[in-house]
Amino acid sequence: MSLISNPSSALANTRQSTDDIVWQRRDGQVHYWAMSNGQRTGGINIGTPVSAEWSLKGVGDVNGDGTDDIVWQRRDGQVHYWAMSNGQRTGGINIGTPVSAEWSLKGVGDVG
Repeated sequence: MSLISNPSSALANTRQSTDDIVWQRRDGQVHYWAMSNGQRTGGINIGTPVSAEWSLKGVGDVNGDGTDDIVWQRRDGQVHYWAMSNGQRTGGINIGTPVSAEWSLKGVGDVG
């Protein structure tokens, strides 16, 4: 698919308890594929493209609402997440103060 070249990918959990695939295109556009039983059932662009300074780092239920959210990190270390619902961005917030550029976010999950 020429629309998505060199994607960063991660898994997202929808309300159907099926993991979906999240893509980030080189120009920053974010897209997801809804999945069911290993088959693609649809897909949409999520919001507007992010700048090249941001990298998709992981997907997890950051705000505790039962739906996985998308977590980003900017080159300077700032961490941000997009709250998601039914494949649509419903909000977003910076998480705390930026960590230094020496740190790179590697995953999202319930580690506590």
